[in-house]
Amino acid sequence: MKSSLRITSIYFIISALWITFSDYLVEDTDFRLFDVVSVQTLKGYFFILMTSVLIYYLVDRLEMKQQEALNQRLNKERELEEISHINARYKHVMEQITQGIVLINPNKPHHPVIFMNRAAESLTGFNETDMFGREYLKMHQVPMPELEQQRLNEAIKDQQPYATILPNVKKDGTFYWQAIKMSPIFSATSQLENYLVIQEDVTDQTEQQRLIENQLDMFEAIIRVREEHQLLEYLIDRVRHHLEGEVVFLRLTEPSHTLRFYSKNVKKPTREFFDAQPLDGRFMTYLSEDKQVIHAQKVTIKEVDPIFNQQLGYRSMYSVPVYSEAKEVYGILIVLVCDDVTTLSILDSAVLSYTSLFAIAMQKLRFMQQITESERVYRLISEHSTDMIVLINEKEGIDYISPAAEKFFGELPHMYRLLMQLPARYRDQFESFLRLVKNTKESDTLELDVHHPLDGDMTMEVNAAVFFDHDDLEEKLLLNIRDISERKTFEQALNRSLYFDPLTQLPNRFYFKQKLKDRLKSHLATSLVMISFDEINHIQHAYGEDTMTFILKELSDLMSPYSFIQLFSRTGESEFSFIVNTNEQEKLDEYIQTVIKAIEEPWHLNEKDVITTISVGVSISQDQSIDQLMIEAEMALKEAQLDDEVKTHYYHPDQREQSKRQLQLKNDLYYASDYQEFELFYQPIVDVREERLYGFESLLRWKHPSYGYVSPTEFIPIAEQSGRIVQIGYWVMEKACQQLKLWEDSGLEAVVSVNISYRQIIEEDFVERVKTIINHCGCHRHHLVFELTENILMKDIALSNRVLNELKAIGIRISVDDFGIGYSSLSYIKKFPIDILKIDRAFVRNLDEETNDLAIIRAIVEMSRSLNLRVVIEGVETEAQLKLLKQLRCQLIQGYLFSKPLPPKEVVKQIAGIQQHLEGIS
Repeated sequence: MKSSLRITSIYFIISALWITFSDYLVEDTDFRLFDVVSVQTLKGYFFILMTSVLIYYLVDRLEMKQQEALNQRLNKERELEEISHINARYKHVMEQITQGIVLINPNKPHHPVIFMNRAAESLTGFNETDMFGREYLKMHQVPMPELEQQRLNEAIKDQQPYATILPNVKKDGTFYWQAIKMSPIFSATSQLENYLVIQEDVTDQTEQQRLIENQLDMFEAIIRVREEHQLLEYLIDRVRHHLEGEVVFLRLTEPSHTLRFYSKNVKKPTREFFDAQPLDGRFMTYLSEDKQVIHAQKVTIKEVDPIFNQQLGYRSMYSVPVYSEAKEVYGILIVLVCDDVTTLSILDSAVLSYTSLFAIAMQKLRFMQQITESERVYRLISEHSTDMIVLINEKEGIDYISPAAEKFFGELPHMYRLLMQLPARYRDQFESFLRLVKNTKESDTLELDVHHPLDGDMTMEVNAAVFFDHDDLEEKLLLNIRDISERKTFEQALNRSLYFDPLTQLPNRFYFKQKLKDRLKSHLATSLVMISFDEINHIQHAYGEDTMTFILKELSDLMSPYSFIQLFSRTGESEFSFIVNTNEQEKLDEYIQTVIKAIEEPWHLNEKDVITTISVGVSISQDQSIDQLMIEAEMALKEAQLDDEVKTHYYHPDQREQSKRQLQLKNDLYYASDYQEFELFYQPIVDVREERLYGFESLLRWKHPSYGYVSPTEFIPIAEQSGRIVQIGYWVMEKACQQLKLWEDSGLEAVVSVNISYRQIIEEDFVERVKTIINHCGCHRHHLVFELTENILMKDIALSNRVLNELKAIGIRISVDDFGIGYSSLSYIKKFPIDILKIDRAFVRNLDEETNDLAIIRAIVEMSRSLNLRVVIEGVETEAQLKLLKQLRCQLIQGYLFSKPLPPKEVVKQIAGIQQHLEGIS
């Protein structure tokens, strides 16, 4: 519009000027072009010429500008298309990340959400459609604290990272703890564009941390608070605060009396119920016997019915007796969980941990009661006090000695006699202690371990104080000596709960690391051995939790006779560690075999024999740090757990490089198919009876850009573990079907076998996706064979049967791969719709030397023939092997004798050579 207006305006101005001034110009000249042409005609011709030139010039300029604008627009479109591809790739990467990823726009009010991956949707319950363009904080069902919200806004304002852990609720109401890490994303011009938010569910870690912090608070209260009601009410309140349940503690004070303590949130009917329960009643007896967990849906004792039948909203009740060291019942800790409270994953173990703290508190209260009683008696009559009181004058003579002290030490006329009563190792220390108190004029305390002929070993606490005796006008030294053996026992119990595993009473991981660190400082020959039970979950499921608990408890006694084991400790759920005073592998092998033999002996429990196996990881100290040594042992243990044959692994430096390589391969697997790094090779299967090509087995190859061809035995397990095998499997299936279609179109009549993984058949839409791929490729289904191993079939017999029957129904044949090295039971094979058995190459390798292998193959072939199954023999490499197999009437042969696996183009060239080979051996 603007260009048109500009051209019109210029034309108008030029025309007006010409019409206005041309007459004057002509009149002033005496110019005539022939008599026939008038002046007006000449003016008209000139005007036409001038306007034509002007219009041409203006239109040409306009076209040039339009072409420039068009080129600029095309360039922008190409840039936008490239940016779109990059964004799509980044989004693909984001979707693969297991952590929740959210992108927000910090430049708009309320920071709206512009992207969230599937992990974030799973974590919060909101999908991307719900949240796109909405305020980020809307995903926080629990309102963010004002101070935390201020921190968040300031971080975004200052363009700084932000991290926190907050409670939250999913869209469906499920409670969880959420770790949030936010990082700013800047443009190439350093302008803030977005914030990347990483979200993780850290409920288990946070609840464990809260449990530990709560325990430390309770420990501090146990040590600090002396009054019983105050202490127990505080402990109950801390349990309530953490578990969000209603807490009841029944304190058994006498055989016929009970004190009842309730948290503030316990309902009135519940209080009335517990107040009415007699100590000798069936309900109280039931709770006193052992740990009880009662759920509203399954009440096992009718006395509990009133709790769950009064519409009080209780979902479950946890009850644990609190025992003394002598196994006397101090009381019963009860936690009632309501329907509207989120059940913590650590609830069961937390209740047990808190029960231990209540036991320590009750022991401390009993001890404090004894101290209080002693102090009361002392106040009434100090002469009968159990404390030993000695008064020493300036000349070190004894002015006073209480009966208790005289009974313990005998007659003490002088301080010298008191010194002589102490163990020789303490005398110098005791004299220095008294001298310090006299010089500083400040009271102090000293602890001494002594042995008394009657009372045995005990710990004495000596409290010394200086005061001025105004009657004798001199300073005197007052010694108050007290037996604190009970208190020391209590302190040891506290330490034991921190440094020892409560189930096995073995040192825990923290204590083990401390001791191992001390040992490494001494630079002695040291090896760290870690053992772990295999299949611990299977044992627990098969025999029950009590059986596994029994084995873990008995393990300490089983290992105690072996002198080479130092500091046997429980460092994990099913992991134990110990130190060996040698770095010679030969001795270590001998010691470890002794341990393995002892542990793998049957465990006798309830007239049953339970068999356990272990894996062992070893790291030899070579001046590593404590953490490095333990990491190396754990890496070796992991290798042993993955190895089905060698169950003891020593750490080697190349394991770290191998771990890096595996991690690199795991990462690169995500893009291998995108970057066309996968290739399918085909190995021919030959029918030696009919002397023709029968088919091909498709074999996946990965040409890594850095490592070259990576063995399938290396990357397939990684793909299985990461779940990537599903996408890879569909890629292989599609490529194999495309190649099969090409061969069919060229007139080549052959079947193609495709290997299928367990992770594929458990996919709900597996069969439907198979149908889609076949229909898309257009190949004949009866030319397609799916190969599965025995182990895959036996993992879930019902599932395998259903899937295989669905595959058979659409015309696909089924082959069992590697037959003979798994379950190898034809009775199981009969349960499945199998067409082909493939005998593993392990039976062919030494066929001409090992008669047992020949007999096995003969038996499998004969039985397969009776079941109308075809048999493929894998790994045939020599003419001698082929001759023996033909004598057994084996028909289908696969191996390097005829061809190694080749790319499709080379396979076609190889077919003629295979046919000549068959004709030559006929």
